[in-house]
Amino acid sequence: MTSPLMHGRPITAIWVHGNAVIPEQPSDFREIRRRGWGTELLLRPGEGSPAAEVRPVVHIAVPTPVLFESDPADLVRIFLLYETNGPDVQIQQLDLWDGPDAIPLGNAADLMLPPPLSDQHWHGSHIIGLDPANTVSLTPKMQPIHVRFGLGLSFHCYSAIGGGTLYIAAAGADFLTSLHVDPQNPVRGGQH
Repeated sequence: MTSPLMHGRPITAIWVHGNAVIPEQPSDFREIRRRGWGTELLLRPGEGSPAAEVRPVVHIAVPTPVLFESDPADLVRIFLLYETNGPDVQIQQLDLWDGPDAIPLGNAADLMLPPPLSDQHWHGSHIIGLDPANTVSLTPKMQPIHVRFGLGLSFHCYSAIGGGTLYIAAAGADFLTSLHVDPQNPVRGGQH
């Protein structure tokens, strides 16, 4: 069995379970519940609204293959399996981090953003599989991003009127490796 390829390089997919979610300030949430399938974040009414000073922020670290068989691995796509429950619960302002450094994503034209995030909002049920509304892909305009210290996803939650709940089941990323695949021995690869 061969690995899927992108730009002639194998893709390595890495995922982390939704229980890895860390709220920046737990007190910004009405309640945080860890479940077997992920994390429930119960929002307070008015939290994250434009008029509110506090916008709850959530972080999730994705294990990162900084080197894969001595070759650098480059980020090309991220995923967030989520569901919003409430009249106006949304995820806003997705930020990516390479250890202590922000990863500049450029403008929206350089990314293939899910339809809600292209309007700066993610909402709805996107928890059971990958779809265009829970995937951020780099377009051919952008070079793959070499992550040196570890990938972090951060995002703001929003619920202006009714509180509501945000469910996070998992987060993941696709990385390209420089490993050249030998079609005669696809498990170990060929010469570099």
